[in-house]
Amino acid sequence: MTATRILAFLSAAAILVFLAVMVPAVGSNQMAMGSGDFYSVGPTALPNLAGGMVLVFSIIMFATSGREARDDEAATPGGIGLALAIVGLFAAYSLGMLAIGFLFASMLFLAAVFWLYRVSSWIAAAVLIVTVPLVVDQILRRLFLVPLPDGLLFN
Repeated sequence: MTATRILAFLSAAAILVFLAVMVPAVGSNQMAMGSGDFYSVGPTALPNLAGGMVLVFSIIMFATSGREARDDEAATPGGIGLALAIVGLFAAYSLGMLAIGFLFASMLFLAAVFWLYRVSSWIAAAVLIVTVPLVVDQILRRLFLVPLPDGLLFN
């Protein structure tokens, strides 16, 4: 079994524990505090959504990884340097949301991720850089009524 398959299997197992044990505990704590008297999707909506996506990606990663690395995987950059760059990028994204807001920070974050992974088609990347944050912003703000940061510069 390859390292990718082991990681996918461990991620799926961990997320199943998260969805079965930890997320229901969040909902029970809210009912115990009596704070369910306003319109809300509930405190477990976003953890369920995030957990479901991680489970789907874990299954896809397990199913698509073979015994040997394919040629396109060998060309993908990796190593500790990329891992540290991603950690730094997430830190910058978190701080950037406070300064420039969710929408612009998300667009810059996606552009940086595409640049780090050497995207082959910048036209497709540009479409994703613009549309994905816009769609996520509208879904979270309008459908789930989640207040996202507007940023200090754009108040």
